[in-house]
Amino acid sequence: MMRLYLVRHTETKHVAGKCVGQSDVPLSEKGVADVVKIASFVRTLAPNRVISSDLERCARLAEAIASQLSVCVEFDGSWREMRFGKWENKTWDDIRAQDEDIFEEWTRDFVRTAAPDGESFADLQTRVERALEKLKTRENETVVVVTHAGPMRAALASAMGLPLDRAFSIHLNYGAIARLASDGTDWTLYELNNDLLTRCD
Repeated sequence: MMRLYLVRHTETKHVAGKCVGQSDVPLSEKGVADVVKIASFVRTLAPNRVISSDLERCARLAEAIASQLSVCVEFDGSWREMRFGKWENKTWDDIRAQDEDIFEEWTRDFVRTAAPDGESFADLQTRVERALEKLKTRENETVVVVTHAGPMRAALASAMGLPLDRAFSIHLNYGAIARLASDGTDWTLYELNNDLLTRCD
């Protein structure tokens, strides 16, 4: 049995009203403080490997976890947030004004529609599923993946057979942890913990 823990990064600096996918935004002060809490908890899960998106908001947490376990972080771009291309770091109001037709199509069907030079949610799920397939072969291992809300939702939708247009019905707080396992064929979701940071405060 392969055990997998998906961990969302902690809180980032205020980016309300902006399109932030693969833009490298830093953690907030609270986010930095919460890294210690999450890392201390994850250490108790005794993972063999720590994999992470290479963006700063995930790397900070992954490196804190890895240092407590005396292992090296394996950075993997497959676990990056969705790529928004030309929309990155623009306000949603500016995006609507500049690319009204594509934006309206995207709001109607974000699963199959991509931002200019970006990727659709289906594209995101495809790369996440490839990463999950590789992990299935790691029998009797416990792996932690530090990632973002988008890849986590894509992975959980795959595990539960949930249609992608319902993926955002999965609520994920900063620091959320999902526990999955695979017998080498399918994934099973055992637990979704959205309240770890609340319990630590």
